[in-house]
Amino acid sequence: MKRLASWWRRKAPPASPPGAADTDDEQLWVSRAHLRRMEELAQRYRSIVDLIPEAVCVVAPDGRYLERNAHAETLTGIGIDAVRGRSFLDLVIPEDRERAFEAVNGAKQGKPQNTGFRVYNAEGGVVHTDLTVAPIVSEGEVVAVFGLARDMTHRVEAERRLKASEQKFRSLFHHSLDGILLISSDYRIIDANPAVCAMLQRDKEQLVGQPSELGMVNDAALRAARQAQRRHGSFRGELYARRADGGVFPVEVSASRFAGADGEYYIATVMRDISERKRAEHALRASREDIRRLWGFAQSVREQEQKRLAREVHDELGQLLTAMKLDLDWLKRKLPEEETFVADKVADLEVLLSATLDAQRRLLAGLRPRVLDELGLGAACQWLLREFTASSNVPHQLCLSHGEFQLEDELATTVFRIVQEALTNVARHAQASRVRVSLIQGEGRFCVRVLDDGCGLASRPDSSQQRFGLLGIRERVNLLNGELRLESQPGCGTELHVDLPLEPARAPAQAGVPDQTTAKLAGVALQGGGIRAHSPWACPRA
Repeated sequence: MKRLASWWRRKAPPASPPGAADTDDEQLWVSRAHLRRMEELAQRYRSIVDLIPEAVCVVAPDGRYLERNAHAETLTGIGIDAVRGRSFLDLVIPEDRERAFEAVNGAKQGKPQNTGFRVYNAEGGVVHTDLTVAPIVSEGEVVAVFGLARDMTHRVEAERRLKASEQKFRSLFHHSLDGILLISSDYRIIDANPAVCAMLQRDKEQLVGQPSELGMVNDAALRAARQAQRRHGSFRGELYARRADGGVFPVEVSASRFAGADGEYYIATVMRDISERKRAEHALRASREDIRRLWGFAQSVREQEQKRLAREVHDELGQLLTAMKLDLDWLKRKLPEEETFVADKVADLEVLLSATLDAQRRLLAGLRPRVLDELGLGAACQWLLREFTASSNVPHQLCLSHGEFQLEDELATTVFRIVQEALTNVARHAQASRVRVSLIQGEGRFCVRVLDDGCGLASRPDSSQQRFGLLGIRERVNLLNGELRLESQPGCGTELHVDLPLEPARAPAQAGVPDQTTAKLAGVALQGGGIRAHSPWACPRA
């Protein structure tokens, strides 16, 4: 600024005309008033320059710094005193010095320049600038060069990151194994990656500009997907696509809307061919069904074999044991009184025979209780619960919707085995103080409920026996297309729900109306008191 003022003083007209008498005051080229005026203008100029919200610098025609404002110091962190008198090129990085020199040289020729170059800051870092350079002209002569610089570092860095991100996206777009479509706001394809072209057997040129439905099976699922995408901005699900040869295959589609840099909305759609996965799922389901049918067949064979063994044990072994008992009775009657030794042996044989008969009855009950075949499901479950209470000391309650159930043998056996396995789990793992079993035959359904007040499933130690027991119940239920549900809370017991379908002809005529036998069974009280009608332990109705 002082240099500009000095130049102004040199160029200012004299205070008195040439040839005037020399005096002390006339020896000055500029009057004091004129100097004060120039100093005021210079100060005002400095204030205005400092108020400019951009970096301002003034360099001499030879490139030396003359002045710069506070924003220029903030931009680089270098004060004017550190650069005054130095070439402005000293702060420009070497790669950009030629461009900076050409810009200043063009301004010296009277032509404003717009350019950008990088300069060093006080820490040695690089600052990106966008620079406007203009000449300062007086009386047709360029006396200085004025520069207005804007800090573009953040913008350049953002552009660099954006470019890197675009390159990364473009690389992912082209090399992705999933098909990717870029769709405009009017639902037309504007880009397609190689994977989707191969998937649909179409070239990119055949896809770009076409409606987004191209290559998709236009069904209800596609229309629902588009509505969901319009409503929520995104969609994910399974659809069907069609190849150029007409082949249809399943795809997993994920579509989401996003705003582009131009302010327009676009839709990115990712498609994955899931034909192999669907085939594997189908094969797995078929394999599971085969295993389930095989398991069911094995269970059926097992039940039949157990029934045959039970019949043979009862008929053949039972007859032999009965004959032995009769013979021992005859022998005991025929023995003389003095044959005490033989009489003692006969008594021992009677005890042994009685134990053998008990073992036979237990064996028969384990194979298949005769009561199930002779008296039906209700009586069999009543016998099963009595055995359960006798062995575990856990009181029981049995609720029956009917005195007699009209069930096919397979269904009756399945229900009996489910109740048997459930009671086994209760005895082994539940730590219960009471248990209730409900058998309810309704219109088209047969329901089994087993409730205990034990520790709950979550509180029980992990047991393979328990898992296999529940797995066996589940397989029996699945084999008859039934439903299994377990409800349990820690410390609040467990309730097992099983719903099995009935043939319509097998449904009872008066479902839900208990007879007298049912009323007696439903009225069985637990030890310690009766069951109130509103109690959760009250018998459910059909």
